[in-house]
Amino acid sequence: MCCNACGDTMTEPEVEFLCLDCHRSTSGDHASFRDWYEYDLLADGIVAVKSGRLPTADSVDDAGRGRTLRDFRLLVTHSVSVAKRTGRPLCAARLTVDTTDLANKIGQRGAVSVCEMLRDVAVQSLREQDIAATLGDIVLVCMPETDEAAGKVAADHIQRAIFAAVRPKLKMTVEIFSVPQIDQFLKTVWQ
Repeated sequence: MCCNACGDTMTEPEVEFLCLDCHRSTSGDHASFRDWYEYDLLADGIVAVKSGRLPTADSVDDAGRGRTLRDFRLLVTHSVSVAKRTGRPLCAARLTVDTTDLANKIGQRGAVSVCEMLRDVAVQSLREQDIAATLGDIVLVCMPETDEAAGKVAADHIQRAIFAAVRPKLKMTVEIFSVPQIDQFLKTVWQ
């Protein structure tokens, strides 16, 4: 082996590990180790891999309503417990874009760009207390103090805002979930 920096030759290179947090290096002889046998990506990790972007504190919008899926699930779970305890209305909505149809119309790269814009358009259509998140081609919304009928009206409003902002017209399905259905809704979001 030959070092490109100094030109020194060796039979085996020295191994060092560079910490991506503190940027210090540790010799391979002195580094402790831990065996990692298995791990699973959470939904946020899958979204990060698919989008090529890691979530950061900056990824939450100015109003604080655009959430990671983890935060969305925690806030919705809390909202459900409050609604059950107090008898207050609560509903959730899932708006899903037919990405196959969209990709056929504008190409895969264009479809990805449109899906990235969906959360911003949806969040602009929500009230301050509503909670939103996206998972690729899906917009998730939880609406405290909203019954199913009002949730349908709100979801239709979001859908119209998306249709007004995006060309060509999207094929989109809208599902509304009541308090008893939200637990199942969260399970399908988390998978």
